[in-house]
Amino acid sequence: MRRVRAPIRQAATVRQLWIADLNQVYEAIRTSPTEMILERAGDVGMRYEEGFREALSLAQAIQPPRECEEVHHALIGWLTHLHAACLSLMDARRLKDRSMLGIFRERLGQARRHAQTLALLRNQLVTVYKLQIDPTIRKSQAQGQSGGSAGLAQPPLPLHPSHPTPPPRSAPLDHRRRPAG
Repeated sequence: MRRVRAPIRQAATVRQLWIADLNQVYEAIRTSPTEMILERAGDVGMRYEEGFREALSLAQAIQPPRECEEVHHALIGWLTHLHAACLSLMDARRLKDRSMLGIFRERLGQARRHAQTLALLRNQLVTVYKLQIDPTIRKSQAQGQSGGSAGLAQPPLPLHPSHPTPPPRSAPLDHRRRPAG
């Protein structure tokens, strides 16, 4: 779960800035000529495409454990559609085709659906972790700290007859000087 934070944070940051710029393009649609709108839309797509592409590459480099594959798939879908939406804005400008803005809206809608699925699956995974895995970890840690014998190794033998046995790994080391005598 920790490994997916970087691409999610990057994409979320880029997306917030992107949406703010897109709102300006939407405002211009009412009053500006098509050529100008397509130029602005292409600029917005070009400005943010790299950020989404990098987040997608980061996410694709992650090899999730089996229980996280669905979450990873939703993350990849979300990032892929955000990136594709940027590309459709760039294509609209390059082709001077206003209908590409419809494709942009479609891709943005698909990204929203993947974002909803991602949030749902992530929340389910966190709930399972909190209810099933975390208590098991805490229980085993508590047994280890309380001196429970289940699964604990025997104390180590002295290294040399004249040297005391080293402290167990879980015990804090005492670096204070001991009084002589």
